[in-house]
This record gives sequence, C-alpha cells and structure tokens, in this order.
Amino acid sequence: MANQDTYGIAQGIREDLSDFIYNISPTDTPVLQAAEWTTATSTNHEWTEDVLEPPVANNAKAEGASMATPDAVSGGTRLGNYTQISRKTYGVSGTAEVVTKVGRDSEIAFGRAKSMRELKTDIDMAICAGNNPKNAGTAGVGGNPRRSASLDCWIRNASRGSGGADPATFDGAASDGLSPLATSRAFSQAFLDTTIEKCWNEGGRPSLLVLGGEGRKKFATFDGVGAGTNTMRTDRSEKTVYGTVDVYISSYGIDLRAVNSRHLRKQPAGTGGLVDRDAWLIDPEHIKVAYLRPYEIEEFAKTGDSIEEAVQAEWTLQVDNTRAHGLVADLKGA
Repeated sequence: MANQDTYGIAQGIREDLSDFIYNISPTDTPVLQAAEWTTATSTNHEWTEDVLEPPVANNAKAEGASMATPDAVSGGTRLGNYTQISRKTYGVSGTAEVVTKVGRDSEIAFGRAKSMRELKTDIDMAICAGNNPKNAGTAGVGGNPRRSASLDCWIRNASRGSGGADPATFDGAASDGLSPLATSRAFSQAFLDTTIEKCWNEGGRPSLLVLGGEGRKKFATFDGVGAGTNTMRTDRSEKTVYGTVDVYISSYGIDLRAVNSRHLRKQPAGTGGLVDRDAWLIDPEHIKVAYLRPYEIEEFAKTGDSIEEAVQAEWTLQVDNTRAHGLVADLKGA
C-alpha cells in the first residue's frame, strides 16, 4: 500500500477553523459617552435655561432712596425635546441556538451583544449627524415616529460658511436644523478661535473638541499644534514621533481635549467622496441624554421554533444651555 499524503486523505482531515470571530467595525461613541445620563418622565422632556442680565457700570443708588420698585427677574426659558425610540432586532431558530458554533456558545447572546453595540452607535450618530428637528410624531402603529432634535438645532455659538444660518429659535423646533448647505471652507485655526471667543463671551466653557478624520488632520497643522510649528516632537528614549496633540489651550482660558468621531455630518467633497462637515466644541457638564426607557431587552412572543428579541431604548437629547457649546460648520477637505 502506497504512503498516503494530505491530498489523498483530504476527506478525513478535520477542518482548521479558529474559534474566534474577528470584527473591527468601529463601536466608539465619543459624544454619547461624554454626555451625562439623566431620566425623562414624559415623551416631551423639558428643562429650563437661564442667563444673567448684562452687567452695568452705573449701578449706583442714592442713600435713602426708595426700593419700592423691584428689578425684573427672569424665570428662565423653557426648552424641550421629544423622546425617540431606537431599536435593533435579532432572532435565531431553536436549532441554531443549540448547534456547535464558532466563536460563541449562544447565538442569541451573540446577537444581543452585537445589537447593543450597534444601537449605541446609532444614537451617537443621531445626536451628531442627524441634523433633524424635533418631531412629536403621529398616533398609530403606522404613524410618524417621534424624533429627538439633534445637537445642531441648539447651538448659538457657531462659525458658519457663507449662506449658513443658525437655528431660528434654538429649541429644536421644525425651523431649526434645516439651514441651507452653506459655502464650504477648509477648517482653520481662525474659525476655531472665533467659535471659542463666542463661547467665552456667552459664559460657555467647552472642554471637548470633536473632530472627524479630515478635521483632525487639519487640526494637527495649526500654529503651535503638532506639525504646525514646523517641528515634530520626538521622544528619543522611546523612539516615538508625535504628529499631533490632544489638548488645545486657547487665549480665553478654555482648554479643549480633541477626540475623533466617525459620526459627524458629511457633505460632498467636490472631487468625490464625503468629508466631515462639522467640528463640535462641547461642554460635557451641559449635555445629557435623558432616558424614558433605558436600554432594555424585549423578548417577542413565541410563534414558532425560534427565539426573537429586540434591544431598544427611548431617549432624547437634553442641551442644558444653548450657550454652553460651539460649532464650526460647513467644512470641507483641506
């Protein structure tokens, strides 16, 4: 009998399949992660913002003068946003749940974990990239769903391209978030500094600079930042070259920590592809996600030999004060 080799006994060789599943799809949610968690108690979630009266230099009163006429004191402005139901569904047959699988023991647990990650990225994108006004929705299963207004609908301190427009009321209403696509321009240090100054004038102290890939590359060329100084920082002991920095220290006492996001609005680049349209200046102390129903798993009624579930949350964006944040809008590639 001739000696056998692997070609001759191919049918008898057990397959070599790694017991891991490799998935590098991005799951980071920088704005959702930075926002505080709070509770909503109604589908129309409301809060109040307030401002101080501008200071005056001539606040001087005569000795013994009457105090019978009190100064008017504002009670603030009520703002509100509607809760949005976001959901991901998944299901497996009874057989698929019990057979031996690659990289997981339970198919339903695998679908549950994957759907939860996808749901969180959906919410992060709805906050940053939706550019949607709030919508109360309409009744019925086939009605329009309620929608939370996205971040762009609340921002007062903005640098926009020619033709760009701020929201009409800064309250997430239908007229907000629908500003025309302005003339795009490259991200610049001057636009960033102008927006920081606007925030400072209003009393805002944003600490997070949220940039897309194109914006982060441009940010690295600003004066005093990374390659913008015409030098690259080098750590000889570690043989490491630093091509960017993480913190931008402004002239207004506002220091911004730069983070990357894949969930910013896009606009055509002109020569093909999409580029990030916005750069956000966010104060994490004054942005919240309010949950009417926190993340939950709902199992569907059993109608056959399968297990079907949904992971969902009912949430809305709460921007505590519309003066706390900033936006550099209508950007394009370098």
